[in-house]
This record gives sequence, structure tokens and C-alpha cells, in this order.
Amino acid sequence: MINLLEQPIILQAADAVLTSYLQSELQKRGRFISADQYRALKLGEQQSLQQQVSCIVAIGRSRLDAAYLEQFPQLKLIAVCGAGFDQIDVAYCLKHNIAVSNTPYISSDDVADFAFMLILNLLRRGYSAQEFVQSGKWSEGQVFPLTVRVSSKKIGIAGLGHIGSAVAQRALGFNMPVGYFSRTRKSVSFQYYSNLHELAQWCDILVLCMSANSENRHIVDAEILQALGAKGYLINIARGSLINEQDLLRSLKQGTIAGFAGDVFEHEPAPYECFEGTNSVLTPHVASATAEARLNMSDLTLQNIDAFISSGKVLTPVRGSNE
Repeated sequence: MINLLEQPIILQAADAVLTSYLQSELQKRGRFISADQYRALKLGEQQSLQQQVSCIVAIGRSRLDAAYLEQFPQLKLIAVCGAGFDQIDVAYCLKHNIAVSNTPYISSDDVADFAFMLILNLLRRGYSAQEFVQSGKWSEGQVFPLTVRVSSKKIGIAGLGHIGSAVAQRALGFNMPVGYFSRTRKSVSFQYYSNLHELAQWCDILVLCMSANSENRHIVDAEILQALGAKGYLINIARGSLINEQDLLRSLKQGTIAGFAGDVFEHEPAPYECFEGTNSVLTPHVASATAEARLNMSDLTLQNIDAFISSGKVLTPVRGSNE
């Protein structure tokens, strides 16, 4: 049995939203300090606690950079309840022998479902149609404007991992030709593009499903948006850092692309006023937020912590961390 410490101290990351179930289970595994409890401590008490924390529980968008992690000299494990980890300094963790786990694949179907909800709402204007009814315009005899067909549109998927593959399977049900861009060619029948520019030129709807890193930050810029074109639509269910948002806003306002739907943004919460007057559908980073996914993610987070306590290894280490 490998003890994190004599009495493991588990800290909830400041921006981590954890289910009550996960919090109650963490309390059974050691001394659990919620984010609210930590904030309520005096500075000296916080500094004292920092010397004892051995595990931090975070979520996919938690920002744990080197400056933050340096405060916790006894840290041994970061357990991410979510798939993303791009805001965590994994190189620092590797150098300081800190294991990092996440909960990959669990919410792939939920996120893929959400991608098609965004596509349908953007092209068929589902939200606007509801507002049209609620405002009384239908009762007044006004006619809702024509929308854009989704079926048979060419869909380009940037990143054909678990989520991208799930999106592709749903696209087949809409009779959509599928193309994809990925670091390597996959053993699939879909059309492969070796660069994002060519995929954007080919497709009608470009869906971002890529993991984010320093190399692909702002990979969707003015050039890619120009390639997508005035009849093309951009969907982002991956990470906000993939898009140069200033280029996106300019393209939307100039009509360079037909529309945008996003669940993730480089700076969250996203300022809605920036997108006002554009053909956009915005949601608050909730693509994976189903009760089923949260329960399964919580369980895998706990399994990773239990495995690390018993063996010093986690079940699902993130790429590049101690495995």
C-alpha cells in the first residue's frame, strides 16, 4: 500500500465543479478540502495546508500551471474529472514526479450528440424558431424564414479520435459525406486530408474535435475561415484555444463564413455581446454535461485515486505524464 501521506489531503481545484456524489466519496478517502473551504481559510492557514496537499481533484478546464503547482511541494497526484488537460502543466508534473489522470472517452457520445444539436440549431435555427413562437410572431401570422438543409452536407472533422469518430457515425445517419484531418491516416473509409486548409475547402460544415496543445493554438485563423467560405459553417466542441476568436468574429461580421456554433471559448465565460448580430449559437461549455456522464466520470476519478493509493499507478494517465 502506497500512502499519499499519513492522512491523504485531497484539495478541490478552485474552478472545479464536482458532483455531491464525488465529494462525499472523496471524504471517505482522506481529508477532503472543498474549494469553498480553502477560500475561507486565512492566508497563513492556506500556506500551511499547501505543504500537506497530496492530491488535487480538477476538471477539464482547470488551470494548474507551474506557478500554481509550486505551492504544493507534497503533491503526488492530479486527478482530472474530465477528458481535457490542456490547462495543466504536464511537463512540470513529469519533472516533479506528479501523476496526472483523466477520464477519457466516457462522454464521447454525449459530446457527439451535442455537436449535432449545435449543427441542427445553427442551420435549422431551432432556438430562433422557439423564440418566434414564444414572442407571438407565429400567432400574428408572420412567417418564419427558410433555413438550411443539414442532410447530405459535406462534413469535415478535425481530429478523428473517439469524439470525432462518434460525430462521423452520426453524420452517416444524415447521409453526409465525411472527410477528416488527423495527425495520421486512420483505417476508415472516410476521405483523409493531410492539412486543415484542404479539409476546410472541401467541406460545408467543419467540426473541431481535436485535443488542444501549444502546436495547434489558433489553428483556425483567417486563412482557414476563408477556405471554409461564405456557405461554410464552423462548429467547436473541442477547445476554445483552437480558434483565433478575433479572426472568427471578423469573418462572421464580414460574411466570410455562414455561421458558427461553439460550446467552448478561449476565455470563458464568453462575452456574448461580441457575437451579437452574427449567425451564431453559443452554449456554456456543457457538451459533456449529462447526469450519466458525470456519474461515470466521477467513478473513474475515484478508481484512479484508489489505484494510485494502492499501487502508485493510475488507470488512465494523460499523455506525457508519469504512467
